[in-house]
Amino acid sequence: MALPVSEPSPGLDLLRRIEAQLPVDRIDEVWLFPACAVGKLVSAVALVSVFHDDGHRRKVLTARWSARPGTIPARPPEYAVIENGIAPADRVAGLVLGVIGRLADEFAQPPLAASIRGDRGRWADWLASLPEHA
Repeated sequence: MALPVSEPSPGLDLLRRIEAQLPVDRIDEVWLFPACAVGKLVSAVALVSVFHDDGHRRKVLTARWSARPGTIPARPPEYAVIENGIAPADRVAGLVLGVIGRLADEFAQPPLAASIRGDRGRWADWLASLPEHA
């Protein structure tokens, strides 16, 4: 189903909200799943791995964004971040690949992924490289 046009797009809005809540220097990797619409609800999901205090593990977070465009009165998008757990750094990518495999039938495209490694420049470059409809 085609998504309604929104400014900014659901995925980009979600990433900007993540950036406002989490210091970029704590973000290791990000996977942005394609935004989707079910009925009047538009949603976007991102998985984020964040450096844990010990440096060898990562907190795995799920960030969700949802909105109902065109509702009267207009309501702002809902946003939430949930901590899913802590994993060894070398296991996070495998966990995410498992999630992607289980969700393959729900998404026409795989998630957009970025290795940020706590670098603000990498974060800014990745955001700038994303398609407008992300």
